[in-house]
Amino acid sequence: MARKPVIVGFISRKGGVGKTTLAVNVAAAWVEAGRTVELLDIDFQLSAKTWAGAGAGVLSRIVRPALGDLARLREAVGRSTAEIIVIDSPPSFANAAIAAAMIADVAVIPCGPTPLDLASTRETLGVVDEAREGRGGKPKIFLAPNMVTGSRLGKELPDALRDLRAPVLPAIRRRAGLASSALRGLAIVEAAPRSAGADEVRALSAAILRRSR
Repeated sequence: MARKPVIVGFISRKGGVGKTTLAVNVAAAWVEAGRTVELLDIDFQLSAKTWAGAGAGVLSRIVRPALGDLARLREAVGRSTAEIIVIDSPPSFANAAIAAAMIADVAVIPCGPTPLDLASTRETLGVVDEAREGRGGKPKIFLAPNMVTGSRLGKELPDALRDLRAPVLPAIRRRAGLASSALRGLAIVEAAPRSAGADEVRALSAAILRRSR
């Protein structure tokens, strides 16, 4: 019998927190580590699909659109043969985002350093927590400090997230390499494999899998 895939949803109520950036880069890091991965883009903007289409790297092989409701998402997951399925959901509480929360084993909630980002993270936590009803504690919820800067707000972000009483993952700093790799349709582990940014993404991807068990 085939082993059930691990389904990881990247979910956020707010746009601009780097949700797609984390989803595509973490997915590529898992491929680099020898895992079979499929990224389902259920965001109506199809940002992950657009990113993948700009290049000929690993993303061009693992990203595919899967727009629709919970039933269609379940069908897409059922057709996949990957070990890990990543879901990039829309930046809202549309049906697609709620569907991602209802089917995922793990929900990663990215959060930027601003007060608005923190407020949105609290709301997202509440919605994802509701989706856990009757699912035996799934999805596991993790907070991902993202686009962290050297400012006071950036330095305080990890501690602020711990106050929300959910596990906090390794932080990703705001780095030009993440943006420049996107322009080439690549993940940072491909575009700049020896960079600090690539190492941060690898640390984040490893932590998600390790703590999802």
